[in-house]
Amino acid sequence: MKKIYLIDDNLEGQQQRYGCTFLLDGTYNTILECIYSVRLPDFDKAFRDQLKNASLILIHDTFKDRNAKGDVVQGGLIIRDYIVEKIAREREIPLVLFSNGIGEPRLTGPQERPIQLEIKKTRFYEHLKDFLEHYQSTDGKIELRILIHGKNFLLSEAMILRDRLMNSVAKSNNNELINFSNESKEDLKEMFFLAGRKEEWEELVKNRDLTVCNFRAIIRQLYERIQDHE
Repeated sequence: MKKIYLIDDNLEGQQQRYGCTFLLDGTYNTILECIYSVRLPDFDKAFRDQLKNASLILIHDTFKDRNAKGDVVQGGLIIRDYIVEKIAREREIPLVLFSNGIGEPRLTGPQERPIQLEIKKTRFYEHLKDFLEHYQSTDGKIELRILIHGKNFLLSEAMILRDRLMNSVAKSNNNELINFSNESKEDLKEMFFLAGRKEEWEELVKNRDLTVCNFRAIIRQLYERIQDHE
């Protein structure tokens, strides 16, 4: 199994503060390589080639360069930029950029390469252990949604979809007929897929006699089905 590379300055013992002592005691050494600083003279071909074999790169978005003495180079992001642009993106290695300067998580679509997630640093470390457990137990399957929502990510996604769909008819009367927007169709499709009933969603969208009351009941049933399978 290929290794994941975690690259973080960790200048203030942040991993301990985030409750990630498992990174310090080597619990995941067989699947995870942690790098806490890199001096510019050491960022040679051998080091770069090592990263090119990564299954996934997790890097602090403001990872600082260091000179030959190990001192931080102010404003220096040469190593960070090379890893992101020349290694991850050119070789299509999945990439996670984390920083407390990032707001809401941003995950690229499934057709985009490389897959990339931008996420707040506190949130990243909160769910990192669950992510590593999943990676290890599935023989290297990368599921970045765990870093966003935790191990119950499917239920969290279903809750977001449910709320959006319910809000789309919040001002409608029960007896009104549903008129689907493109956005609602996509949310509904995803909800059916999560519930394991993907073959049914197109028939529902074609139903010209679907009332708001029945639509709400269907959304509740789908969410309950997803809950039962989590």
